[in-house]
Amino acid sequence: NFSVLNKKVLFTNTLSLLEFISLCKCVNVLLDPLHFGGGNSFLESMLVGTPTITMPGTHLKTNITAAAYKQMKISSPPIVQSSKEYINLAVQLAQDSKKNLFLREESKTAANKYLYNNLKTLKEFEQFLEEAHKAAQLGNKLKDGYKIRF
Repeated sequence: NFSVLNKKVLFTNTLSLLEFISLCKCVNVLLDPLHFGGGNSFLESMLVGTPTITMPGTHLKTNITAAAYKQMKISSPPIVQSSKEYINLAVQLAQDSKKNLFLREESKTAANKYLYNNLKTLKEFEQFLEEAHKAAQLGNKLKDGYKIRF
């Protein structure tokens, strides 16, 4: 029965950044799209801390949100391993305003500290680009399993 879905889930057309962030303040949870991922949406939603339920998969694009939660050091991130958990956690966070508010506040604080104002990741990426460029100039590639060295 799709009538329940129509009352509980909001699908939108493309929104501006300001419209999206404003909407994030009004909704209980965001659902990281299965088999696709939502990296930009997650980063933007963390400005207001809206919980994003995510289920990592085998492709990089489905692991970005989970990796960001790990980087943020969230105590109990909304990362699940099954479709059933995905649904149950979405419902739980939509209904438990206390748990939702705690996760929102923890996420906003952590995003400012570990995502938005974190130069370590930027420096690591800069080093990767420099080493990849040096290797390319020599006609080489970086080896599989390349690790940043400081």
